[in-house]
Amino acid sequence: MANELGVDPRQLVFEVVETEKVDDVDHLREILAFYKKKGFQYALDDVGEGYSTIELLADLKPHYMKLDMQYVQGVAEDVDKQKTALRFLEKALEVGSVPLAEGVETKEDFDWLKLQGYQLFQGYYFGKPAKDPQGIATVPA
Repeated sequence: MANELGVDPRQLVFEVVETEKVDDVDHLREILAFYKKKGFQYALDDVGEGYSTIELLADLKPHYMKLDMQYVQGVAEDVDKQKTALRFLEKALEVGSVPLAEGVETKEDFDWLKLQGYQLFQGYYFGKPAKDPQGIATVPA
């Protein structure tokens, strides 16, 4: 479809959700390799702190790794969430993935994650879904 529409596949990112429920890792690896070969990128979503989930991500080497919002929301004040976020960040950088924090809702959490080295962010702190596209605003550094 990308070819039919004249869209460069490098501009598209597939998001694979429910990563922790993958039963056939080899099959997923084959699918992702196929799309990667065609020029598409992919993000693995809903990543938690479990050993198997983080190791799965390291094995699949996604372009983007998304830290689940349950570890993002309140991270500025929660030492356990901070440990998870830092472990996740370390693994993302180790495998060459761009670390992304989803579910950012407060300036405090954004500031903490940015200071640690997270590179991309999603969440209501930046804007809520709307019927009509909003203008692009910058977030103060």
